[in-house]
Amino acid sequence: MNKRVFVILIIALLSVGCATQNAVNAQVLAESPNKTPTVQPIIQSEVCPNLLDEYLGSDKKPELVVYEKSSYKIYPITQVDEAITHYLSDKQSGQPLVLYVHGRALEDTKIGEYDREPNESKRDVIPVFSSKYNANTILMLHWPHKKPENKFPESDARFSGKALACVIQRLNSENFSASKFPGFRALITHSMGALVLEEALNQPSEDLNGFDVVSIFAAASKADDANSWLSKISAHKQYVLINTKDIVLGQVKDITKSVPLGMCDSKCFQKNQSAKDVIYLDITDIAGAFHRKHNYFVEGEVADKIVTKILKGEHPSMGIKGVAENHRIIRKQDL
Repeated sequence: MNKRVFVILIIALLSVGCATQNAVNAQVLAESPNKTPTVQPIIQSEVCPNLLDEYLGSDKKPELVVYEKSSYKIYPITQVDEAITHYLSDKQSGQPLVLYVHGRALEDTKIGEYDREPNESKRDVIPVFSSKYNANTILMLHWPHKKPENKFPESDARFSGKALACVIQRLNSENFSASKFPGFRALITHSMGALVLEEALNQPSEDLNGFDVVSIFAAASKADDANSWLSKISAHKQYVLINTKDIVLGQVKDITKSVPLGMCDSKCFQKNQSAKDVIYLDITDIAGAFHRKHNYFVEGEVADKIVTKILKGEHPSMGIKGVAENHRIIRKQDL
């Protein structure tokens, strides 16, 4: 074929192709003149979508930690069902189900650094649960927190409230309910862990049920706001333990300019109405360390004589009446 004819044919074919594509493009534009690129839909959490969605894009999500004696496994909160399944499959028959929410864990950290969990609880708390409270496996909600200038990461604690609400929901679901996994169930919070619980209960339509006992130790929540969320707890037994001389909560009081629930004394109770179904145990007289101890739930007379009974479902000493019938003062002679 003549080279000149060949070139002319190629040019003609290209012109037809371009014209065809331009016609297609024109038709698309005519049909959708304001068409924008397709946006991928937002992925929702498969469980608790109204509670967990905000964590999906977070770099530092709340976590569930399954402790098994000397080891542990971490699950992001978006894998809540996997974590609970692991925990229940390893929990020995006859041992309590324990959901634990830790307090501030910023020992030896600098401003802006993250907390030391889950290793701090592994060192200081979990061995006690095993030795004193017949619980070799623990399910802990880890709420990540950075050390702020005032050393009181309240916003981080509250950020994990929805995560705790989801865990409680799932434990009460058909897959994990007490009817399917019978046995004693306990929810325990320590210090700033009470703020996580407070925020969980402040979610719309969130009430706390499904536990035989709820124990709130050394709560950093404000005493004057406590009745509104404590009244939503419907466990069989509910305890708030108080040390009016708690050295750590004394610092919280200075920071927040408000009395923490965990050190609410008689004057505080006269000012703030108590939740009727909650028993407030003032253990100041037996708290140890010149009555200033903050971790009394894991060591000393409070742990041995009071907490041990609470976590077995037994009645601890009720001491003497304080400001109200459910406000009890525990003295050494009462043990």
